[in-house]
Amino acid sequence: MQEGEGFVLCAVKGFLLVCKNDGGCTATTLVDGEVAIAFLPFRVASQAITRPIKQQFLQPWASWGVISDEDKKLLWERFKVQWAAEHEPQIKKNFNMKAFHRLSEMFRDARIAGQRPYWVGEHIWNSLLAHCNSPQYRIKCATVQKNMASEKGGVLHTGRSITTHEHVIRMATELRRAVHVDEVFTQIHIRKGIGEYVDERSRKTIVRRFFCKIDTGEIKGGSPPYANSIVDADDEMIRTQCWVEVVQGKKKG
Repeated sequence: MQEGEGFVLCAVKGFLLVCKNDGGCTATTLVDGEVAIAFLPFRVASQAITRPIKQQFLQPWASWGVISDEDKKLLWERFKVQWAAEHEPQIKKNFNMKAFHRLSEMFRDARIAGQRPYWVGEHIWNSLLAHCNSPQYRIKCATVQKNMASEKGGVLHTGRSITTHEHVIRMATELRRAVHVDEVFTQIHIRKGIGEYVDERSRKTIVRRFFCKIDTGEIKGGSPPYANSIVDADDEMIRTQCWVEVVQGKKKG
C-alpha cells in the first residue's frame, strides 16, 4: 500500500484502486497480468465494503443471507468502481464473501459491547435484539455450540488471535490462488514444527474429508491440499459439499 496526498493506493483484483481519504474510490492501472484472488490490502477493501453497509443499514439484517438481492445490488453498486468487465464476477464473489464476514463481525462486536452501534437505528436495534433472544435463535445457537463442543470439548487451533478470514487472505496471497476450507482447517489445526494435529477431533475431521474425496473419486485427480492447480467450479462445489458433510458430523462406517 502506498500513501500519497489525499489518497491511498491498494491492489484490488489485480488493479490499483485509488481510495481517497474522503471515502471516494477510483480504479486506475492494471498491476500485472494476473487476477488477484483476494482484496489486497484487505483492510482497505474491508473498510470500503463496511462503509455502504453502515450507510444503508435500514432494515434489521441479522445476517448477509437475509438481505434481499435488490439491497445487495445497491450495496454492490456503492462499492463498485471501474475495472475490466471480465474480472467483475470474481470481484463480486470476493465482495459477497467479505461482506458476509464483515456483517457477522460487526454484530459480534456490538453484542460484546452490549450497546447499539451509531449506524443502527434504535427500532432496528430492538428488532435485532428480539431476533437474538428468540427461542428459535437460541436453540440454533445451542445446537451449534453442542456440535462444536463434541469430541473432547471442541476443536483446538493454532490460529492465535487473528481471524480465520485473515488466515484465508494470508494463505491465498502466499499461494497466489484461491484456498479451500479444508486447507485453512489444516493450516490452523496442525502444530507448527512437529506437524501433529492439535487434537484427535481435528485429525479425524481432515481424515474423513480425504476419505470422502478419494473414495468417491469426485474430485479430479485427488489433489492433496496446497496443490498449485486451480479447481474448476464443479469440482470446487463438490469439494465444499464434501467438507460440509464432514464437519456436520455425518458418520461413515
